[in-house]
Amino acid sequence: MDSTTSNSTTSTGGATARARLFGGNRMKLGALAVTSTEGRVDGLPDVPTFELVQFVRAADEAGENSLGTAAMIVYYWLQREEDIIGKLSWVHYRPDDTRDVARIFHHKTRELVDIPLYDEDGTVLWPELMTRLDAAPRYGTLIVTRDQPDRRRNVRLPWKVDYFRHRVAAIRAAAGIDFSAKFMGLRHGGNTEGGNADLTDTQLRALSGHKTAAMTALYTKATMRQRRSGARKRLEARTKGGNLSK
Repeated sequence: MDSTTSNSTTSTGGATARARLFGGNRMKLGALAVTSTEGRVDGLPDVPTFELVQFVRAADEAGENSLGTAAMIVYYWLQREEDIIGKLSWVHYRPDDTRDVARIFHHKTRELVDIPLYDEDGTVLWPELMTRLDAAPRYGTLIVTRDQPDRRRNVRLPWKVDYFRHRVAAIRAAAGIDFSAKFMGLRHGGNTEGGNADLTDTQLRALSGHKTAAMTALYTKATMRQRRSGARKRLEARTKGGNLSK
């Protein structure tokens, strides 16, 4: 990720190599990977959940927890890099007027989105990210800051974009993730996860801050999982009416 990650394999050999790279027991989410012909927007590969976890683990092991936190925010809450660096503040997470949301502003579309943290029955909707944020020390107003204090000022400074991308690339390499993966691929991966979960265009726009269905259509690409789901629904529609026996 010189700001992203790849979820694709182009051959059986590549898939085998990736399985060795990430280890059989590192996650139970390895099956979420898709082929190289799927999961791409503007030529960028999606970053699937298992590579997100691998990246976060590598960032934490390197003592750069902020990079892991930023990656999770991009994937789960569908923010862009420019929405996070130097902008996303602790006042946006559980704001005083509404403690059960994360208030996300998408600068590209000028959309303000209140992301619910809990379902109506109290279910925590983003347990991985919320656990991390709730336990994180707060070094200032920003959620994502440099992990080491500035030697002169002894405070955690905001990331500069170029250095942020440099360190993201280093963590990507340490995690063993393909160099073609970019940080924006995390957002693509989160949107594709929504498509695979059968979210409607309206639901995706409500979470991502996109203004048109044409934009979300770029992210809800036709993956094999979606094709199977569509075929199954058509089969059920046919058999329900007694037009075809199972």
